[in-house]
Amino acid sequence: METYPLPFTKRKFFIACVILITTFLQATSQVTSISSIENLSFGAFTRTGGGRGSVLVSNTGLRTATGDIVLLNALGNWQCAGFKIVSTPNTSISGILGPGTTVVLNGSNGGSMLFTLGGTNKTFPFTSSASGIDYFQIGGTLTIENSSSSPPGNYTGNFMVTINYQ
Repeated sequence: METYPLPFTKRKFFIACVILITTFLQATSQVTSISSIENLSFGAFTRTGGGRGSVLVSNTGLRTATGDIVLLNALGNWQCAGFKIVSTPNTSISGILGPGTTVVLNGSNGGSMLFTLGGTNKTFPFTSSASGIDYFQIGGTLTIENSSSSPPGNYTGNFMVTINYQ
């Protein structure tokens, strides 16, 4: 009976397995989810005089007002928007958040206000944590015009957060 050598020696087989495993790990490095865990809220405020001004909520949750806007601390909570990212540990993540992007918010009593997306508390790009779970916050500015274009009421709208990964 004749025997023929196998095409792979043990050493070559080991190298082939290492390359296969490395390729598999690179292909599965990803962001598996991003979810909103806190909605952005500007809280309660009122206007005086001409009624023009703005309310800013920073990415750390601090709130300030400009112009003819008076903040009402006892009548509502305010907070920055919060997000949770779940990814493969140590994944490079970059965000396309569009600071400066403006969104029209529609009021429950008619009218509209402009919301301008602020910055985040996270420096993008970043490498995800060893656990693969990371958090970031976004603030913004609400621009209030006169009472005929922005009557009292609840105003709502949406903005998109895009996350890229490598």
